Order: sequence, then structure tokens, then C-alpha cells
Amino acid sequence: MPFLNYLNPASVSPEDMVNRETEERWLRRGLESYLKSPDKGHGRAFCIIGEKGVGKSILTRKVIAELSEIYSATTLFLIVDCRRFRDQRGVYGEVARQAVSQLAFRQDVDKSLVANARILETIAGFDDVERRELHEHLAQHQMATNLEGGRLLAFLGANFGVSLNLSRKSRESLEGKIRFGGHRLREAVVDFFDDVRQHAGIDVILYLDNIDELDHDAIRSEDERLRVRKETDGLLGLAHAPIGLILNMRTYFASILTREVDNPRVLSRMSVEDHMALVERRLARETEDVQSQLGTETVRQGLRRLAELAPTPLALLEWFRYLCERELHERDDFTSELRGMLADYFASLPINVLERVIEAFDGPDAPVARARLLAACNENEAVLNQLLLQQVVLPQDFWHPNEFTLAPELHFMLEAS
Repeated sequence: MPFLNYLNPASVSPEDMVNRETEERWLRRGLESYLKSPDKGHGRAFCIIGEKGVGKSILTRKVIAELSEIYSATTLFLIVDCRRFRDQRGVYGEVARQAVSQLAFRQDVDKSLVANARILETIAGFDDVERRELHEHLAQHQMATNLEGGRLLAFLGANFGVSLNLSRKSRESLEGKIRFGGHRLREAVVDFFDDVRQHAGIDVILYLDNIDELDHDAIRSEDERLRVRKETDGLLGLAHAPIGLILNMRTYFASILTREVDNPRVLSRMSVEDHMALVERRLARETEDVQSQLGTETVRQGLRRLAELAPTPLALLEWFRYLCERELHERDDFTSELRGMLADYFASLPINVLERVIEAFDGPDAPVARARLLAACNENEAVLNQLLLQQVVLPQDFWHPNEFTLAPELHFMLEAS
């Protein structure tokens, strides 16, 4: 069996979405209502909530792909995967980078606005910076001052004494440091968005994916959770920006949502038939040889058993691809064969520890108290932390991790036990 090209569990390609028409229509209509609104001074914020691997990213990216075909001439579509960053500063830097990339190639945009975007990108790269060094960096963007009434430059001048009109001698004589904290940096981003709308007539749709994984490792300690909460609260403050904001987060993270994000939507699990259709749609794009080998009734029956057991598309795709690429897809006892995934995916955790942890669960969605999990780890906090880091177990509430559920991709072990 050759390796499969289209069963990648990590794929978020819009064409891979199956039967989410109701949620898709809701999100698309909500964003279009903002884009068509005569008053965009106040933005709108949407949040797609769901368990790990249920399909939040594919849904959102499909809607964005559809809207970009219609509104790309008048709208910036910025997509940021928060897994790549540890704090809001990194997210703002990526927002600025993408804004520069998109604005720089538009013929209808004043170059002074592009210069402002580059200034935002520059300051997002600093935490503490010498005034002299900062002004040397910004001197090359003096064209930004041509944007009459620009709010970003006004904000930087009023709050940090930043000026692009200083002579070289004046820049070299500057002393002291400037600190661009996350809160202030967000204000700069909001002002930049306003400049884009006011001076170029361009709207912004900002999509923050996987906001719950801004720093998932922080679950291990209360101090780290508090730090991440502050960073996440900062990002949620973008709901006040004159933009269309979309957030994707896991259910266990959602208690952080504020009233500003007044359009949440929970994405429920898919049916067995939808799971079947999801895999079959992807297989239809594989080579004829692969389709021939996986098109037998035996394989289809096995796939159905997996689809009945899988809680999420991610789990199903991981299981089925694992079995296919190891030529185990026609075996009868697939739960035993899938045990090989444990050694491959969780190599640093002894199998006997994983088995004890899984035995602590009474069912696929039954929460287990922390004390019971710790007992399964022989009271070893380091082992429990390893389970959390590798997301073998997931919290019911990220901010108060007292009860946990088993990761969806490990539910087959409950069937086998």
C-alpha cells in the first residue's frame, strides 16, 4: 500500500468539509452583514467552539475562501494560527506581516499606508527597545507621515514620543527605553485597522485559529495559566476593533469568552454517515491503484466500524491512515492493531502507564478527577504533566483543570479494554 496523499488528518483544505452547511451559512451571513454594513466603526466578533479535531478550522477556512472570491478587492483576509506563538505580541507581529504583504502589492493603496503597516510590523518585534535604536529602525519609513490624520502615528507619538521627523543628530542623542507591552501594542493594531478602513476604504477580516493553543503547555501551573489568560484576554480585546473577527477555540477553553464576543457557535459531532463521506471524498482523489485497494467491501466494513467509534474526523483519519499505510486495513481486530499508534505517537510514555491511565476512564466522554489520574500515574506529578503536555488527557475547563477526558484519538483503547 503506497502512502496516502489526501488522508492527512492535519489538512484544513476547504474542499475537505462535509455537511456543515447550517454552520457555514450562519458564519458567512454574519460576516457579510458586517461587510455590507453602512457603519463599520464597530466590528463584529464570532467564535466557533468545539472539541479537538471536530472540524472548526475547515469550516472557517471554507467560509473565508468563499468570501475572499467576492470581497478580496475591498477586504484584507488575515489568517493567524495561534499555535505558532506564545503570546499576543507574536500574533500582532504576524497580523502586521500579513498586512504588509497584502497591501504592498495593491495598486489602489497609498504607499504611505504600506509604510504605516511596516511600522506596525517593526514595533511588534520589540519588547523593550532603546529609543535611539527604535527611531533608527523607523527612519526608513518616513513616507508614513504622508498619511494625513493617521491614527497609528498619532498613537505612537502621544504614548511613546515616537516621531519620524527627527534629524539623524536628534535620533542619535535620544536616551532611555520604550516598552511596547501587549495591551499598548493591541491599541496600535486597532488604530492601524482604523487607518486601513478610513484611508483606503478597505475592510479587514481577521481569523485567529487555535487560540486555545497560544501556549497549551501553560496548563501545568496556575501562574502560567494566569499569564496565558492575560495574553488571551488581550487578543479578545480585538473585538473592539473595526474589523470582522473570527475565533476558533476548543470547548474547554471557552469559559474565557467575554460579552464582546457575542456570536459564539458550538460545532457538534458528526454522524457516522458524515464520517464515512468525509473519508470517501478524500479517497476519491487518490490514485486509481489506491482506490482499487481500498474500494473493497471488507475495507468499507472496517471503515464503518471505525466511523462508529470515532468521536471526531481527526480521530477517524488518524486511525484509518495508520492502518492503511501499515497494510492493516483488512484485519478484523483493528483496535488491537491501532495499539501500535501508542508507541509511535507517545514514545516517551511507557505503554503500561498509558494503559493504567486509560483504565481510569469509565467511558469515552466520562470525566475523571485529577486525583484518580494521578493515582494511575503512581502519584508521579511529572508523568501527569507529560500526559497533559502530549494531550493524552484534556481538561474539562482549561482555566480550572480539575477533571479530564481522554483525547478523542485514543477512544479506541476504551473499546479494546
